[in-house]
Amino acid sequence: MLEDRVLVLMVDETVAGASGCSIDKSVHFMQDLEAKFGIQLFDRMLLSFKNTDGNVETIPAAAISEKIEAGALQPHTPVINMLAASKAEIDTRFFIPFKDSWAGAMFL
Repeated sequence: MLEDRVLVLMVDETVAGASGCSIDKSVHFMQDLEAKFGIQLFDRMLLSFKNTDGNVETIPAAAISEKIEAGALQPHTPVINMLAASKAEIDTRFFIPFKDSWAGAMFL
């Protein structure tokens, strides 16, 4: 769990590749967690960013324009890169500037 926001599942592909069955089991496991804890793990329309206090804040896409207008989201505001596809990318680009995120592409 990173930043109390992101659950990361990884496969060491030097040992064995991710198969369709293992991916299905992982998805079902995460869906069970959602049901058990009343959380949303698959909502891609959320944006998590570091606020001016340095804390991570998560908002729905519908609130992004309001945060931009209030100055809470600026082009260089660090946001969690939910498109990171490898451990190396998580290690080096877990936080990216808002302007480089999916949300920045839509709202700036």
